[in-house]
Order: sequence, then C-alpha cells, then structure tokens
Amino acid sequence: MRVAVDEDRCIGAGQCELAAPEVFEQDDEGVSRASDPEPAEDLWQRVHQAADLCPVQAVLLTGTTGKTGTTGTASPEQHRETR
Repeated sequence: MRVAVDEDRCIGAGQCELAAPEVFEQDDEGVSRASDPEPAEDLWQRVHQAADLCPVQAVLLTGTTGKTGTTGTASPEQHRETR
C-alpha cells in the first residue's frame, strides 16, 4: 500500500497523525504529510483508520489496501466505498 496526503485539501485537523504517528506528521503550519509513504503491513489498519478519520478526506491510499483485498488507486471518495 502507498499512502499520501493531498496537502491542498488538508486542513490540519491532525487525526491522521494521532491514528498513525509512524506514518504521518504535520509541518509547522499544521499541514500533514506521509512521512512513510509505504508503511509496513502491520500499520495498514491504522492507516485506514487515519483515512476514515480525516474530515476532508485528504488521506489517499493506493495499491493493496489490506483486508479489503482491493488494488489500484482509490480516490478519497472511493476509499470510503471500499471499506
């Protein structure tokens, strides 16, 4: 799985960093980014939780998405549908 944050969409709520601090971090302005864009499989559940918690759906997941078994690119809207 690959993870990214749409920095233009991010409002700095920090939910992603709270859910998976090993994968996300916020800059000085509060904008999040993926510090680990290819997290280990044992972190996938928390990365999915981070995506679910993001109030503006700025967390983007691509590739294998863990337990759902889906592959490919998931837009923020599609991510919620695959969960």
